[in-house]
Amino acid sequence: MKISSVKIDSARSEKGVWIDNIPEFGDVRLLVRGWNNVAFRRMQQELMRALPRAQRRGVTIDPKIQDQINSKVMRETILFGWENITDDAGTPIPYDKELAGEWLDDPDMRAFFDAVIWASMNVAEAVSEDQDETAKN
Repeated sequence: MKISSVKIDSARSEKGVWIDNIPEFGDVRLLVRGWNNVAFRRMQQELMRALPRAQRRGVTIDPKIQDQINSKVMRETILFGWENITDDAGTPIPYDKELAGEWLDDPDMRAFFDAVIWASMNVAEAVSEDQDETAKN
């Protein structure tokens, strides 16, 4: 394995990029920062420390509480835009931070939650593919 194959562009991960080709999300594009960006980790740690001791049970946190924390942190530090999301009548739904938060919190919208995670975890890979395409051209 070439060590260069695991190198990422951390600056782009912190800044954010548009990600498309999200599995099962058609032509939707999401403007996201990388999953482990500094702001995400800081806010996640703050919210976990703020939990009552009974909810922290050692080093484990109930998955439902973890999802609530992650959805809040994703709304604030990961997701910054979307394109090609429409209502049932086909009318475009403009990006709205509060609506994003509602969808991320809604267990019935788990596919949206998972799409945001997938996109944010693939920021570095998308950068690598972009660089490969640029090099070919």
